[in-house]
Amino acid sequence: MKRKSLAQAHCVQQASVLQMELKDTLDKLLRLNPKSKSLRAQRDMADKALQRAVASANPYAMAAAKAYWMAVVVQQLALRSKQQALLARADQQRHYGHRQLRDRLRSLGVSKVASRKYYWRALAVEASPPASLTPNYEPLPVFSYMQQHRFRFEVDLRPKFASVLRGMDLRQTTECSVSLKGEHRKWELQIVAANAPSKRSWF
Repeated sequence: MKRKSLAQAHCVQQASVLQMELKDTLDKLLRLNPKSKSLRAQRDMADKALQRAVASANPYAMAAAKAYWMAVVVQQLALRSKQQALLARADQQRHYGHRQLRDRLRSLGVSKVASRKYYWRALAVEASPPASLTPNYEPLPVFSYMQQHRFRFEVDLRPKFASVLRGMDLRQTTECSVSLKGEHRKWELQIVAANAPSKRSWF
């Protein structure tokens, strides 16, 4: 049972570390939203200015409008690159967190370490507007639920030197899950589960 308790403690600790790392990445992504919104407004003005210039058939007006349009698009592409890099970083953090936990639990007689994500991204955010080159990224309405990352594993409860128990299946399945709750720059850890697994099997 000490082995199980220790494994659970490692699970909660590692899941908490993972969410704290994701929190920093999330804050950096959300801080880009004001710039993203500003660039969308500039892009709208640039699109309209280019349309008017083309309609006027004035080559000088067309050249000036095209130069302004290109300058805005370049800024959008640069910001989009930052947004995508942060989203990719979050995915890497999630993958590394699972590997770290698996490696730490291996020495405790833990097997079948599995992880479950509740959203396809490591950060439970959605693009708004989704078709924009530089959308805002906003937390989902059910952010805390979708942000959680759940780990499940089996612990062998047999004492190492109890030969009388050989052949007996004393493995016990347990799990832990940690998420974030709150809002921008005020995120707090939320322990969702730290012992009994849900009835649904996903090993």
